[in-house]
Amino acid sequence: MNVLGIAPQEREEKQKALLKRGKLTGLLFLFGCLLPIVIILLFALGFIQNDSPFPHLEQPVALVNTGSSTGTAFLVGESRLLTAKHVVDNLQVNDAVQLTFEKAQPVINTKAKLIWKDASNNPDLQYFLSDVAVLELETPGDLPENFPRLMIGNSDGITTKDNVILIGYPGGLFSNTAGKISNDKVKGLELFQLDVNSWQGNSGGPLILEDGEEVIGIIVAGLTAEFQGINFANKINNAMNLLQSQGIDVMK
Repeated sequence: MNVLGIAPQEREEKQKALLKRGKLTGLLFLFGCLLPIVIILLFALGFIQNDSPFPHLEQPVALVNTGSSTGTAFLVGESRLLTAKHVVDNLQVNDAVQLTFEKAQPVINTKAKLIWKDASNNPDLQYFLSDVAVLELETPGDLPENFPRLMIGNSDGITTKDNVILIGYPGGLFSNTAGKISNDKVKGLELFQLDVNSWQGNSGGPLILEDGEEVIGIIVAGLTAEFQGINFANKINNAMNLLQSQGIDVMK
């Protein structure tokens, strides 16, 4: 009888149990480290689909690459897209940009040319009232038949606290964020102030009214530093009135 400590057989069993527990802990730790990588690979290879509730809103939104900068544009006609002027401000009419419709199935890479941008150069916030440009697909056949387009809404009557969706490519990465309109005028100007996450690269993307799923604005600016999170959109009626005055039909 061993009354002063653990018997040899009991000690051996405890050692085996500890060893087993250590191996299990190590395996669980390794699994936890590898799981995110495996999930990313499964998404990338298409084995897991992103069940977005808004695929018809996401597919017509494209990443714009001008060669020196990136931004966002969205399809509203058979071959024409709206974006912000400052996204393509370094380009001349008929210059080409690269477009990527990342949420199309499969991904579509194509090209568009700049067919119009506002020529005015208003100061300060007034600049954003005419921060509009139009792109046209060089090869419309790159888009499949019945490819979704975004519907143009009416920005009149939109008030604070209306729920909105913002789709774009900040930093070249796809983003779909949601929030509310926090102000229907900015210093007396017909711009929306937004409580929606937006970053550099979202510019030119659509602001969509969640109730109705129609475009009510184009993302044009945002504050930084301690005011990060306050963003602005040009009301779609401003853009459409300007285009109409210039004889530009974006529904082509």
